[in-house]
Amino acid sequence: MNLNELFFELSHEGRYDIFKKLCENKKRHSQLNKELNITGPEITRHLKRLSKKNLIKKGEDGRYGITNIGGFFTRVLDFFEVALNHIDFFNTHDFSPIPQHLLVRIGELKYLETNNKTLENIDYWSNLIRESEDYIWAVSGQFQHSLLPVVEKKIQDQSIEIRGIVDKNLLKTHTLPDEWSKQFKDPIAFYKNIKIFKNIKYMDNLDLSLIVCDKGAIIFLSRDNQVDYSQCLLDIHPSFIQWTKDLFEWHWNKAKEFRPYVRKEMRGKQKKND
Repeated sequence: MNLNELFFELSHEGRYDIFKKLCENKKRHSQLNKELNITGPEITRHLKRLSKKNLIKKGEDGRYGITNIGGFFTRVLDFFEVALNHIDFFNTHDFSPIPQHLLVRIGELKYLETNNKTLENIDYWSNLIRESEDYIWAVSGQFQHSLLPVVEKKIQDQSIEIRGIVDKNLLKTHTLPDEWSKQFKDPIAFYKNIKIFKNIKYMDNLDLSLIVCDKGAIIFLSRDNQVDYSQCLLDIHPSFIQWTKDLFEWHWNKAKEFRPYVRKEMRGKQKKND
């Protein structure tokens, strides 16, 4: 069977519906007849065609299920279904920051949403930070200074994990931006509490921005060579949260140590305090 034959077999809506049902779990002919608005003879015909192409097989118990190759095709088809549901976003944004092993898992994100309202996106980002209880992992080339005190209070009030990747362009030569320190009552204590040497890294150029926490996740990708904050992918479903965590970890492993920038900053401020 070549690809043309595969797509031809799955181009029939009824046959595709049967195939997708069998991807969920094994079923008998009678179960398919009850669950789908398809006549018995039509189901028989479609099952024969799918079986002939080795996409499904009938077990000794009389139930039909997908074959190994059918399972492989299912993952590809799931990817296309999610992508087609958000075709405008997928066609206009740069997905190169997402590694291939995570791209192929996009089909798992059945509840994924897109939003093209900038202010709503910013509010969603802010609310994730405010409502988080266990952890906040972020990749960003920008900072909402108003949120830094919120992060500081969360660290003081409870045990919450903060991890971040920032764009090198945010950093001055060997020092942190003055704007950061101005937000905190005690910058040195904040940097120590956040475990900045361990939990903050930087990259030379960021081509995406994201935040993931226990309450949900949001991702901005690049458009026309810059991160587009007017459109995003977002969801609160556990599958998207885990997928976004995996994406963060992949970039985290590529990011660079923050220590050279912070060491001099902390030494200078510590001397002033002394």
